[in-house]
Amino acid sequence: GGALFTDLPANMLGCFLMGCFVSGDATLGTAVDLPLAMLPRDHWFQSYKTTHLGLRTGLCGSLTTFASWNAQMVQMIVGGSRATAIGSSQWVSAMFGYIIGLSVAIMCFRLGQDFAILLHRQFNPLLAKEEDLIVDRREIGLLIHRDLPDFERRFLHELDVEGDEKDKSHTHIQHLENWKDQTDAHRNRRVSTGGSFSKE
Repeated sequence: GGALFTDLPANMLGCFLMGCFVSGDATLGTAVDLPLAMLPRDHWFQSYKTTHLGLRTGLCGSLTTFASWNAQMVQMIVGGSRATAIGSSQWVSAMFGYIIGLSVAIMCFRLGQDFAILLHRQFNPLLAKEEDLIVDRREIGLLIHRDLPDFERRFLHELDVEGDEKDKSHTHIQHLENWKDQTDAHRNRRVSTGGSFSKE
């Protein structure tokens, strides 16, 4: 064996697929939580969360061979079963094998995540636009709650909070206060009648 072990391509593929099957959340930068970031928000497969877990752990776990890789590296360090003389250990190659194996696994996982984000932005253009606004708002210290219904969340994102004109700010504040009053009244009616909210 050597630093570039024969199971390296299988580990690369498994880590890439694991990155592709990642869920969309705040750490990934999606506007709302999604079971699978790479699919459209209303795709039928989004509801199969147990299957997603099986793909991440079962399929990707069976593709990757980190146990075999680690066993090969340990065998190189101790010199193998036929090692009798001093100096038969290949610990330098094993250290390079650990570095290469871990680095390639992490890079393939990140590549899979980037591919999932690319597909997410392609399939969910409205959410992609909102995610760009989230980045802009974060730079000025403004964060909008992710669990708000779509209309409310998008309304808050589209407010021009950086305007210098006082009348513009006053108008936006009035709109925001009216929106809040109407939303509170609507929610109070829903609670009193035992209704529930649904997202778009």
